[in-house]
Amino acid sequence: EVEETIKWSHPFFTLGGKPFANMAAFKAHASFGFWNRQDNETGKEGEAMGQFGRIGSLADLPEAVEVERLIREAAAAAMAEAKPARPRAAPKGEAEVPPELAEALARDEAAAAAFNAFPPSCRREYC
Repeated sequence: EVEETIKWSHPFFTLGGKPFANMAAFKAHASFGFWNRQDNETGKEGEAMGQFGRIGSLADLPEAVEVERLIREAAAAAMAEAKPARPRAAPKGEAEVPPELAEALARDEAAAAAFNAFPPSCRREYC
C-alpha cells in the first residue's frame, strides 16, 4: 500500500515505510522520480528533473502502460531493498575530569554524587 506524505516540502510516496517516489510542481512544469533511480530506465537519466525529465504536459510522459510498468518495477525494487547496516560507532572511553572540576567535586559530596550518577555522555559534557 503506497502512502502519500510530505518530505522536504514536496509530495512523497512511501511503500511499506520505505521511500518510493517523489514529485514536485513548479509554475510551468512538474517532475516525478523514483527513489531508486538506477532501477528504472526512461531515457532521461542524468537530468535534474527525475526519471521523466521536465514534465510540461501529459505529452512529455511515456504511454500510461509504460508508466505503470515503471511504477511496478520501482515498487518491487523498493520492497526488495534491504536496509544497509550502519557501522557501529566505537565506544568512547571515560572522559578525563579536569583538575578544577575534580577539586570542586571533592569539596561537595552532593555534587560528586550527582556527577557520578550521570551517564558517560553527560559527564563528557562537563569535561
